[in-house]
Order: sequence, then structure tokens, then C-alpha cells
Amino acid sequence: MNEEPIAIYERTLTKKEFVAGVAWLFRRMPYTVVVCLVAFLVWLYLLLDVLVFASSGDYPDGLWEMFLEITLLLLFVYALPYAAGLFRYRQMKMLESQDSRVQWVFFQNRMEKRQSGVPVQVLRYEDIRKVRYHKHLHFLSASHLVCVMLQEDGFIQGDFDTVCRCMEAQSGRKLRKK
Repeated sequence: MNEEPIAIYERTLTKKEFVAGVAWLFRRMPYTVVVCLVAFLVWLYLLLDVLVFASSGDYPDGLWEMFLEITLLLLFVYALPYAAGLFRYRQMKMLESQDSRVQWVFFQNRMEKRQSGVPVQVLRYEDIRKVRYHKHLHFLSASHLVCVMLQEDGFIQGDFDTVCRCMEAQSGRKLRKK
């Protein structure tokens, strides 16, 4: 079966683009916010317990405590997603062959990740749950926390609008908001 692709994407995201994209996506996942908040509260509780014992039963000054809480909250909201982005980038680089050319090839009913022309991953359009867009990056979210990031200007054949119309036709639902 020799199908003609509707689009071909061939652009590798830089480390900065990848990490920023994962961090942005990470902060938009509802369970991530809950996990970060719970982790923050547990950590704050443990820290305050240590401070109580260290200061002979007196809690620290209210202004200092508020500053500490705000600092820790910002750490969990911004640093944790950034760290997750770095971790995912290292995973991606470890799994990719350094001497191969990576492409996403889009057909009428599926997309394939190819390394040196050999398909290594296939994702059916029915599995795509949502399409998001942020700062020239398209995020294709599928089941089981699979996400594909595509730079807007990385298509060497076809374009993202054509691909998205095929995805919506195959899945039978609207994937992106206008």
C-alpha cells in the first residue's frame, strides 16, 4: 500500500522551544495543578513543623512566613513544569538516533514518525483528543499522555490546517477551538 502523504513535517525543536512547550502544556493539565498544590502544602507543612521545633514552639513572623509561602508556591508552579520539560527533552534525545533524519509524515487516517525513512511510531487520528496552539507550536494530545509538538513553520509539504481537517474528519469531532 503506497499512499501519498498529505503533509510532511521535518523540523527538530530546539531545547528551549521543547522545554517551554512542555512547561506550558504541563501547567494546563488539571491534575498537575492538584499534584503541585498538594506537594506544596505537604512540603510547607513539613517545613513549618521543622521551624516550630527549631524556634522552641513559636511560629516565625507573619511577614516572613507569607514571603516563604509565596516563594514556594512560585517554585512549584514554575520550576516544576520547567524541570519536567528538561526531563522529557533528555528522554527524547536519548531515544532518537543522532545520525538519522526525523520526520512526521501525515496521511489521510494516521501520522507516522519516521527516522531515516523508516516508520518508528504510528498514531491514528482517532486517538487524537485535542489540538492546542501556543506561540507557534501545535500540540496534538492523544490518549495515555502522548503529545506531539509541531512548530508552525516546520512543514516541508502541506500545512497544519490540512492535517487538522483530516484529523477532525477521521475522528468525527472538532479538535481545535476557533
